[in-house]
Amino acid sequence: MTAITLRFLNHDKTVSLAPREKPLMLTFWTTWCPDSQADLQLKQRLYLTADSTKLDMYTVHVPGRETAGADPASFYEKRGLSIPALQDEGRDLYDRWNLNGVPSTVFINQKGEVTHVLGDQAKPEDIWRALAETAG
Repeated sequence: MTAITLRFLNHDKTVSLAPREKPLMLTFWTTWCPDSQADLQLKQRLYLTADSTKLDMYTVHVPGRETAGADPASFYEKRGLSIPALQDEGRDLYDRWNLNGVPSTVFINQKGEVTHVLGDQAKPEDIWRALAETAG
């Protein structure tokens, strides 16, 4: 994977997504989608229990799929989400991986290879399986 840098949702700092010292899970979302809301709560529980020395987790807001007037930072705060949140550049990263819906989850191994792309119909057991296979 080529180097990818995204800006955090709530401040002007950036983070590089590649290369990584540990596997990475990215969850793409929007404020208008009820499935995104449910998935973010599931990912929040995982984030609170996962071993952060073995996995990096980020959510990625997709402004290019968002409704007018949306306030993703407020949305995130009101739901008590603590997973670090990033902001896509419109739909750049979302389109790079040919994602079709939200929520979508992308798993990347330590080599920077995308190991799994799960779409908006993924079940929790699909996420756990992909996580186990990626983080091994």
